[in-house]
Amino acid sequence: MSWASNKTTIATILTDNDYREIPENKTVESCAISHNNAAYRLQPIGTSPIVETTSNGIQYAHKVLLEIKFKNIDSDERHINYQSFLNVFEAMATLDDYKGTIAEPTFEDIDEKHTKGSWMFFFGEEIEC
Repeated sequence: MSWASNKTTIATILTDNDYREIPENKTVESCAISHNNAAYRLQPIGTSPIVETTSNGIQYAHKVLLEIKFKNIDSDERHINYQSFLNVFEAMATLDDYKGTIAEPTFEDIDEKHTKGSWMFFFGEEIEC
């Protein structure tokens, strides 16, 4: 499967959970106010260790960074947003193409009204012979 196919799979889960992509390759900290809540940044950031096969081929998974920005009006909303972030994590982790967590999910305050959920993981499998 190609990265484009893997990105579509991941984006479908995010869209189904009412998240929208931050445009123009901006970060969650620098995105426009219109993407202040339930907005995500999905970035391929490398590969897993590459396995070389005896037939001069290679095998690897994509290393992915997912960040989601939430707006928290009060502490109750922050708790709801945290659960929403965990719901995405749980949905992704059950997919066949999910290949493991690189860094455990974090949910940290950006400022007094915004939080960023982030998570690094391996996804998909590429085999080139």
